[in-house]
Amino acid sequence: MSALDGVSTGARALYETYLATVVPLFSGESTDLAPLIALCAVPMTVVLPDARRVLPDEAALARFFAAQIDQLRRVRYANTTVHRLEVRPLNPRAAWVEGVFSRHTREGQELARFGTVYLVVKPTDRWQFSSLIITAA
Repeated sequence: MSALDGVSTGARALYETYLATVVPLFSGESTDLAPLIALCAVPMTVVLPDARRVLPDEAALARFFAAQIDQLRRVRYANTTVHRLEVRPLNPRAAWVEGVFSRHTREGQELARFGTVYLVVKPTDRWQFSSLIITAA
């Protein structure tokens, strides 16, 4: 196994942990933001179709995620489907993660289908999200 194989494994594990963390938050089954914030490096850059934000600290991350969570709870979010997830190791401490996802309501309606690109990094002993970019599916 090469060092870059370990990068792929680590980046995928980070995404799986992320998904297991956000689904209960988005659906209202959990309210603790700390595990989600721990998955993110600071500063973190977020690029949305209509805005770019640099989240310089954990308080800014908490505000950003709280707004996203409130919005998804209002529309009765239930789950996310992963249609595609690809990991491209960049070096032993960075990977590009790209995927296509759908979010669904409790009634089974698709809320949105979108693409996302993440830059994930391993600044110390654990993988974290450094940048998030929402793209077209």
